[in-house]
Amino acid sequence: GINAEYGKQWYQRRVRVALQNASDTDDKNAIVMRYAEMLDRKTGEIEEEKKKALKDMMEKLADEIVEKKTALRKKQLAEIDAAGLTEEVDAALPHLRHNIVPNRSKIAEDLEKLAKQQEILAAEMKKFLAEDQARAEMSMDSDMKRELDREMEERCRR
Repeated sequence: GINAEYGKQWYQRRVRVALQNASDTDDKNAIVMRYAEMLDRKTGEIEEEKKKALKDMMEKLADEIVEKKTALRKKQLAEIDAAGLTEEVDAALPHLRHNIVPNRSKIAEDLEKLAKQQEILAAEMKKFLAEDQARAEMSMDSDMKRELDREMEERCRR
């Protein structure tokens, strides 16, 4: 957020000043190394925070899914009973009344699989976009090269 951005800018200014005041290359290298180590540490902390937030969100989502599915199953059973179909449904689906609460661990596992699939898809999309950008730049470079070649030929003819 805002505080993180301010902290980053403050630290960057501090490093800039330290580099300006450094007496030799060894001092500058040491300053840069400390800054790089700090960035690695902060990046790791942020990644851990993201993982925890995702885990917490997925736990909450699993709880909500269990709650909603349980309410839906209870409503459906009440409708079956109200319609006078209890005996027929119980005979056809004897397990139905015993499995009112869905398996939370299965729901959590499914959510985790979905999150991993989305992560893979996002990585593939990022890779595709980078490759597409590179192709576009190469095409542009080729077009620019042809244009420059054409201009050079014209100048040579003059």
